Amino acid sequence: MMTIGILAFVVALLVSVMLHEAGHFVTAKLFGMKATQFFVGFGTTLWSRQRGETEYGVKAIPAGGFVKIIGMTPLEDVPVEDQPRAFINKPGWQRFIVLIAGSTMHFIIALVLLLILLLGWPSVLHGASQVQTVENCVTVSANEPCPAGAALAPAVGKFKPNDVITAVNGEAIVSPKELAMKISAMKPGDSVKVSIVRDGKEQTLTPKLAPLPGEKTFKVGRDDGKVGGTFGLQLAPATDVGGAGNEGVVVAGVDPKGLGAEQGIRQGDVILEIAGKRVSEPARVKAAIDEARKDGRKAVLMRLKSGEDSRFVALAFPKKAS
Repeated sequence: MMTIGILAFVVALLVSVMLHEAGHFVTAKLFGMKATQFFVGFGTTLWSRQRGETEYGVKAIPAGGFVKIIGMTPLEDVPVEDQPRAFINKPGWQRFIVLIAGSTMHFIIALVLLLILLLGWPSVLHGASQVQTVENCVTVSANEPCPAGAALAPAVGKFKPNDVITAVNGEAIVSPKELAMKISAMKPGDSVKVSIVRDGKEQTLTPKLAPLPGEKTFKVGRDDGKVGGTFGLQLAPATDVGGAGNEGVVVAGVDPKGLGAEQGIRQGDVILEIAGKRVSEPARVKAAIDEARKDGRKAVLMRLKSGEDSRFVALAFPKKAS
């Protein structure tokens, strides 16, 4: 492979040199200048052939090339009959074009290669929000096996690997993080209008969101009264939710009619501490709330994180029914 790479480099270099010199040669001939030699390489001549007034050839050292145009300097001895065709006797603008023609060829080479690259680039859209695999069931963490009797995931039969998600409910998606944020703002059972590109064609899918098996909705107690009946919080460990970080418990869902929503807890919040103690499992959150209720407290203090900001929420317990 290394030998092939070296040969490819040498060939590419020779082609580049040849095209560079061709720029000088063609423009010189265009303006009537006399070019007596066109060579690729330096040193000993390996091959040459005379065509008209110009000798074409290849030399032993592939480190450049040259075009011999008569009269390049005033010191050069030019036959009288060739003086009208000497480089030095041509108008300045023609000499300027001949001198820059070689470098101009490199820009043309770059444009041609870029065009070839663009024409040969795959026409199938790829992006950061591209479906890699479609799991058969909904699990809390990636690569987790499906439990016995698990229902099929809503994506089965709708999404396919390599689908590129471009929009959710009409709003453009440009990254997995943005996709996760939009999906996390919805409730299980919601139908989602997902725009995708598959095999170069745009399509719209309408799957229904399923709850995560690891999410838990818990009640504060049996005597919650008439204020709301439940905090309505669906929780999952932060380590099981992509993009949530490595600490705390994620609020994966909030019942809009529950006490959690009334007291300012939002979907996507991360519970870091409750009653002054750090938590990492949903069960610890419930245990801390149950303990506070048992002690007769009217509220429990929680420290929440939302994005880069953190705040404290006094989670007030509902009054007992009279």
